[in-house]
Order: sequence, then structure tokens, then C-alpha cells
Amino acid sequence: MVRHAEHVGVSSAATSGTAMLDWVRFSQHHFPQSRRHDLRALEAYGRYRKGEDFETLPVPLSLFEGALLMRRDREQRSTQLRRHKTDPDGPS
Repeated sequence: MVRHAEHVGVSSAATSGTAMLDWVRFSQHHFPQSRRHDLRALEAYGRYRKGEDFETLPVPLSLFEGALLMRRDREQRSTQLRRHKTDPDGPS
């Protein structure tokens, strides 16, 4: 049997007199179309519980954009390594 916790910790919403939403209500209200393991919804809920802004999460990169950034970083490290090998003492 799966139980959903109703207990909520003390946060800015709880101390200001506003009742905090539990995970189920929060996810149904703010992420009604999300899937069960939606990491953006979980991150938003964590921010909500801390009293932080949860509605302006960064947009996740697509796999393609992430791969491009990884390639760019790898090329930059390779260039730095080549420079170091040709001039191990660095600039004088």
C-alpha cells in the first residue's frame, strides 16, 4: 500500500499562516500534465517547501544542446592541454 505523507515542514508559507500543499496537491495544481518522475516538478516542490521561487526554474537543455556544450567544453580543455604541453612554464 502506498501512503502519501500529509506532514509538511515549517517554511515561510507555514509561518505566514498560508497552508502548505503536500506533494500530491502541489503536483496536481502546478504540474497537472507531468509524469510520475518529473524532476522539474520535484525541484519546484523542494523550492516551494523552502519558501523559494519555484515558478522560474531554468529550462532544461535538450539532449542535443547538452551534447554540443559537452563537445565545446572538451575542445576547450584539449586546447588548454596542448598549450600547456608546448609551453609548460606558462607565459613569462
